[in-house]
Amino acid sequence: MDIDALKAKLDQANQLYRTGGESPLSDAEYDYLLEQVNDQKFRDKVGYEIEKNKVELAVPMGSLNKIKTQAEVFDWSKSKSIPLDTEICVTPKYDGLSLLVYFVDGIYKGAYTRGDGMFGQDVGEHFTVNPLCDLRLPQDFTGYLIGECIMDEAKFQTKYSEKFKNPRNMVAGLLSRKTLSRELADVCYVAYGVRSAQMAHKQDQVEFCNRYINAQWKYKVLCPLYKLEDLKDAELQKVYDSETRFQCDGLVLEINDSDLFHQIGKETNSLNPGAARAWKPESDDSLPSIVKEVVWQISKNGAAKPVIRIEPIDLAGVTISNVTGINARFIEDSGIAKGATVTIIRSGDVIPKVIGVPNAIENVDLPKQCPSCESELVWNENRVDIVCENKLCPATNKAALIDFFSTLKADEVGEGIITSLWDAGYQSVKNLLNLTMEDLLKLEGFKQRKAKKVLDSIKISVVDVPLPRLQHASNLFKGLGEKKLELLQKYDQAGIKPSFEELLEVDGYSEISAKSYLDSIDAYWEFAAELPGLKYKKVLVNEGGMFAGQTLVFTGFRSPELEEQVKTEGGKIGSSVSKKTSVLVVKAKGSGSSKEKKAIDLGVEVWGRDDLENKLNSAEDEPEEMIGIEAPSDPEEQGELIQPDLF
Repeated sequence: MDIDALKAKLDQANQLYRTGGESPLSDAEYDYLLEQVNDQKFRDKVGYEIEKNKVELAVPMGSLNKIKTQAEVFDWSKSKSIPLDTEICVTPKYDGLSLLVYFVDGIYKGAYTRGDGMFGQDVGEHFTVNPLCDLRLPQDFTGYLIGECIMDEAKFQTKYSEKFKNPRNMVAGLLSRKTLSRELADVCYVAYGVRSAQMAHKQDQVEFCNRYINAQWKYKVLCPLYKLEDLKDAELQKVYDSETRFQCDGLVLEINDSDLFHQIGKETNSLNPGAARAWKPESDDSLPSIVKEVVWQISKNGAAKPVIRIEPIDLAGVTISNVTGINARFIEDSGIAKGATVTIIRSGDVIPKVIGVPNAIENVDLPKQCPSCESELVWNENRVDIVCENKLCPATNKAALIDFFSTLKADEVGEGIITSLWDAGYQSVKNLLNLTMEDLLKLEGFKQRKAKKVLDSIKISVVDVPLPRLQHASNLFKGLGEKKLELLQKYDQAGIKPSFEELLEVDGYSEISAKSYLDSIDAYWEFAAELPGLKYKKVLVNEGGMFAGQTLVFTGFRSPELEEQVKTEGGKIGSSVSKKTSVLVVKAKGSGSSKEKKAIDLGVEVWGRDDLENKLNSAEDEPEEMIGIEAPSDPEEQGELIQPDLF
């Protein structure tokens, strides 16, 4: 096919795709053919030329240049001279129809499709039957929302799948009609950008959308550019999983800082922003299967978590029969129940997940009662999980007990052992720590050797345990993990705690996390005072040590021992290389890893493991001032436990 014919074919497919017709090309085929066109202006062309209800857009609407690999991320940063510590906002990329919506004094005034980016179609009349026209923003807001019209996957399957090929075709087709369609009432609007005098940084725009728009995504990742080394890591995977109602076909990477965003400007001869990219991964193999049943398990926080049991399939060399159902909202919105057809994907070592429901079940019946205590299951405030609120629920407390010893790395005390002890009446942390050899030998399945291993593992778990780890294991601090609690470990005794204002000064603490800490700390000290044998690990910090005030990052190997020695010498352990990193420690210098290259580019010193070990071995001076943590000794001085029955 010659280049002109190829361009014509792509133009035709593009217009059909954007106006509700049936494109002869799949997304992957279109992207592949577009890459064969050696004409950047054509490749950067946005949308299609509008023929009816044509209006000039007040805000030009470009598209996004696409990238597929990690290498292309850093090629982008180099080509635009984007500093590696630049904060990037990562959000889901939806397969919807771009829409510009105008508000005056917080009231809806009109809506426009993207068209060719400069001229779009006035579709404001179409939305008089959609909840969008009734949306009220703050009275002082006059400006534009940028987002996408998109159809709820589950609603499409149950109401429209026989009439339309797919959700995107349905939305595009409805908007291109001359007459108003009542079906538009079911179309959702997802806002991801704001253009007004009040809004600047991308983070501000996202938070505005999350607060005021009806059908918005609730998740974003803010991270420096250098952390985007692996676009499939667990944190970025959350962006995919954060919104289960709509089809997500990639990620959007956008510079958060508005000044830098505008400084970089547009791509050459294009409306596409140079400070943003769409990341669309190569497609992975997937297979359909039939749902046999959905089983609900109660978590340590009382949330009923679904496990989807499917007819076994072989995917990526692994037989899969169980898949996570994520949460109750996902099950309900997706129409997943016995008899539904689900599409499963598994890439590399990633946990299998549902990426589509070709045959959904209408009106899914979620469980009304806790499978353990039969208490009513109620929606949480975000309407994501259904929760058992019974603080004495056996399943909740058993899950918390299992998690406690797992967090403390009690190797011989797994779920099976906990279950045996639970069934025998040992149902709290205190109960287990008070166990004796005689107690265990009375139980079925416990002989001398096994009993000793289990007992030793239980007792040792609370000896030399870091304060933040035990606080996290207690399950009292809602939303606070061990690393976040490490920032407050200087408050190491009952009665010594920061004020709310002091917490807000701690890096990473918001009003919500500060409140969580203060609401829980007194309960924690009372809980800890009742644990026999508890001995905190003294955190010895040499404030005049060789690494005082420095941050070291490890890559290529793990060594908890070396990390602890660095902390003892006053250093901190970082997770990623940045301009704030003091030293990058690699397994062997000259490996050519991406972290090592970034460290060199940033002027960060690079050591091999041997270099670090030699430095530590040469440290002969005694610590000048040591900070230690002792176990609490006087229960009378400590507050009351909020939920004593939990443990």
